[in-house]
Amino acid sequence: MVLRTPENGKGGGQNKNDIPPWLNWTLLPTYTDAALGAATNASCVFFNVPTADALPTEKSEIIALQQKLSDAGLYVAPGHSYHNDGVIGEITQHGLKLARNPQYAEEYLQKVLLQSEFDAQDMLKIQSALNRAGYPIGPVDGKMTEQTRTAILKYVEDRPELKIDIANAPRQEARSNVDISRTSSFDGNKDGLQLGRPVDEKFRESSPFGPRDHPVRGGLQNHDGVDYATPNNTPILAPADGKVHFAGPSTGYGNIIILDHGHGVYTLHAHLDRADIAAVQKGDAVHSGQQFTTTGSSGIGTGPHLHYEVLIAREDGKVINVDPNRTTGLDLRNADVQRDLIAHSESVAGTQISKVAALQNVTPPGLT
Repeated sequence: MVLRTPENGKGGGQNKNDIPPWLNWTLLPTYTDAALGAATNASCVFFNVPTADALPTEKSEIIALQQKLSDAGLYVAPGHSYHNDGVIGEITQHGLKLARNPQYAEEYLQKVLLQSEFDAQDMLKIQSALNRAGYPIGPVDGKMTEQTRTAILKYVEDRPELKIDIANAPRQEARSNVDISRTSSFDGNKDGLQLGRPVDEKFRESSPFGPRDHPVRGGLQNHDGVDYATPNNTPILAPADGKVHFAGPSTGYGNIIILDHGHGVYTLHAHLDRADIAAVQKGDAVHSGQQFTTTGSSGIGTGPHLHYEVLIAREDGKVINVDPNRTTGLDLRNADVQRDLIAHSESVAGTQISKVAALQNVTPPGLT
């Protein structure tokens, strides 16, 4: 192990005996070696971590501290907009807490992964906490890289007592705390209810409705909507007139907004950033084609995109996800149209059960 110390000129430029008493010496592996799994031969950064009441104020000193944190994988890597910005903000403070106390990494990860609701800043914090907890992901860039996905799943697998079920989190939890019913508070769309595209035509559909290999959790799972590949802050357009039925955090899908279009028809828009949903209130009116929010990257995903669902509440109270692409040009006020869409959706779900059963070499229930 190569120890970077002030004495050998690689860790601080001063003698340890000259360090003020409010500084603590910390030995941390560098993320570059940790990412390669070279734990036994990893080089280390050895530096002093200031206490919360004695943080540097000079920009040059803050940048030097941020660089040390970045070297240790506790702060953003070069290339990120926050890197060495000379400001002790939320991400820098998080890195300092990790440097001072390794237990903080455990506390943070268990809290945020249980909530399964993370935006772009949370992703940076999760990556740095994983590095500190001994589940190296490499450079902290805020992206759901393969290393990050593997580290999260490994962390969860090693702690079964926490009951963090990321691998099989049911997608229905996205609206488990939302009352969706046939009875609507919105009485518009009396002359017709046709749903438009929620984003501009230039943005491609990246994942269709139906069975797919989940890009983060892995394994074959039913995709309850469609995904559109978009950069952050892409305008999201109301598919039809309606009202905001729910705006807030949700398991797996991050931050969501559900619109009520009347006639038992709802649309769900997921992976939004916190700032966007904070500007929207339940009951707000939206009009067809109106921008009402923007895309983000909260929740479980591989990057910024819009996850979009069309939901139909049946008379028996059950809520069914239907294929958004099959609603194009249809009048969703029509009961027969709704029944056809629901029948197709349930047949797709049956296909999903059959495929999973085939992979597991078992007979699916109800198909004997």
